[in-house]
Amino acid sequence: MPHSRGIQKGITVKLRARVLLFAPLAALLMDGSCPSPEPFPPAMLTAPIITQVSVDAFAFQSTPGYRPAIHVRWQMPANGSLGVREFAIFQKTIGDSSFTLLARSIPGNVFDYYENADNVGFPGLLSYKTILFQMFAIDSIGRTSDTSAIDTLVLAWQPIPVSPLESDSISNDSLVWYVTSVMAGYYTYSMLYSDTAGLLWSAPRPIIPVYSYQGDTVQSADQIPASLFPLPPGGYTWAIKLEVPALNAQSLAVRRLYAR
Repeated sequence: MPHSRGIQKGITVKLRARVLLFAPLAALLMDGSCPSPEPFPPAMLTAPIITQVSVDAFAFQSTPGYRPAIHVRWQMPANGSLGVREFAIFQKTIGDSSFTLLARSIPGNVFDYYENADNVGFPGLLSYKTILFQMFAIDSIGRTSDTSAIDTLVLAWQPIPVSPLESDSISNDSLVWYVTSVMAGYYTYSMLYSDTAGLLWSAPRPIIPVYSYQGDTVQSADQIPASLFPLPPGGYTWAIKLEVPALNAQSLAVRRLYAR
């Protein structure tokens, strides 16, 4: 009998010890102060997709009116846009040894970027300049996504505005310019921007390209719609687009005008 009582006492002591051990944990669970596990890092971002690179007119704060601009547009895959803090874009001209940074700190909710084309420069007559672009996204903890596929912009020579003259008053509704022709054919057409209202009018892109002998000077003209003319007083930018579809090349020339 004394032997059995000793076993029972030993069991009682062990049970009490276990109760004492679990008591602090139970108290933590009861008052909700149990520390939660650290969250896992978010999934890595997927690479952005460059959807288009073109030459468009853009109003930079550093220059009056509109200037030719390289316009890069992109998107994120449907399941890959969460947690984007910023984007970075890189460019490389054919002949360069490596890509250089074009822009960084583009906010994660912005999906296009304009670079002043004056910083790159258009090629001379009947010449082309090829620029390559890549980009990546950066997430909220500073990790970079995979780099996008390369997209390409081919710059062509610029058309030459003839009339109205630079800084001239717009006295009639006719816009005249010429293009040094390429045998592959080209499209050319006008746009008119207001300093205060943005794009006022764009001539329709011609259905049939212009064909002429290589190096010929070919004159083109557009007419400002009667519904807009005469223009209200103010500053304007006349932009002339040139597209060479056979080489996927494009350019843009601008001229500052005024209505008084």
